[in-house]
Amino acid sequence: MTLTFSIGSDVYETSHWETGEACEGIHWYVVGTYADGSRAVHTWVFDTEDEAAGLMRRIEAHLKAGGDLNPDHWREGYPAYGSEAYIRFEANEIAPAAMMMASGNMREEDLPDHVRSYF
Repeated sequence: MTLTFSIGSDVYETSHWETGEACEGIHWYVVGTYADGSRAVHTWVFDTEDEAAGLMRRIEAHLKAGGDLNPDHWREGYPAYGSEAYIRFEANEIAPAAMMMASGNMREEDLPDHVRSYF
């Protein structure tokens, strides 16, 4: 099991603590990518990239010392674009959903979250 680690981020909408006005924030997290392009995303999120990078370094050191990943702290992530895992995801998830939508048997809002973001 070969994993390459990187830092990911998501922009989210929040409100300013003082004025209540809408503003954007960024969550940072650790992503592990397998050789086939499938990904695992650590469930901890951070307010800074440096905090996420610190966790990434600890995970890499833990694995190098012979440790294992704790599955309780990881969830499946979106596969890397163009990878073997992405091609499987496209064939098994995206293409059937596109056909259902094209035939009028499904609306975009009825798609599962992990598929909807591709439309």
